[in-house]
Amino acid sequence: MASILTDKYTIVTDDQKASDLIQLSVAASELVHEVQKERGASAIYLGSKGQRFKTELGNQRRNTDTALKAYKTVVADILAKHEEGGLRQTLDAISADLNQLENMRGKISSVNIPSLRRSAS
Repeated sequence: MASILTDKYTIVTDDQKASDLIQLSVAASELVHEVQKERGASAIYLGSKGQRFKTELGNQRRNTDTALKAYKTVVADILAKHEEGGLRQTLDAISADLNQLENMRGKISSVNIPSLRRSAS
């Protein structure tokens, strides 16, 4: 009887983990999509030296922020439930990269990207 209960618990746990990873996949996909759209808007803004697409870029940044908040909520929920080291390390590495977003946005807003300065010379 204990073996049956253990097996059923394992199945439920595995199903929950799969469901959580699907939620993570969806949230990550939506975030990537919004970041790519922001990248495109940023390219237009930078290409015009800040003269075009300022409003659109601001709107897209808000869309990216919404997707980022949803992603972070899913990640926090998953990390609270699952303690696997590999998953935590991967999500921490992604978070470290995402933490650079505001710094990059500041450079874009001020049209202060080193590669642009080199190519403009």
